[in-house]
Amino acid sequence: MKGKNSYNVPDGYFASLEDRLGEIPRQEAGSWQRVRPYLALAAAFAAVVTIGTAILRLTASPATDDWAEDFAIAQLQPATAPDALFDSSLAESLAPTVTYDDIAQYLIETGVTIEELEDYETDY
Repeated sequence: MKGKNSYNVPDGYFASLEDRLGEIPRQEAGSWQRVRPYLALAAAFAAVVTIGTAILRLTASPATDDWAEDFAIAQLQPATAPDALFDSSLAESLAPTVTYDDIAQYLIETGVTIEELEDYETDY
């Protein structure tokens, strides 16, 4: 069996092959046939985007409308009062009321000298 080809071609097969292929009508690809794969790709992409958007909208938490006001209040609050960041009534009650006497008392307690105050005044 080795060396012997078990497959054979019918006699005259290749002689008549060209005639048989010539009988098949040639079809020119029209513009629709050339564009159709690109349209299918665009439709698939649009379907993926549409389904993805629908899923995101259905699973997303609802947005609140008062976030801008909360953000504005948070920007005005000092970092020393983190509880007051989103509570406007508490923020108004914590507004600083510092007097000149409070500043003088603070400087005396911290031991700031007159020279340091003069340096600060000339530098800034």
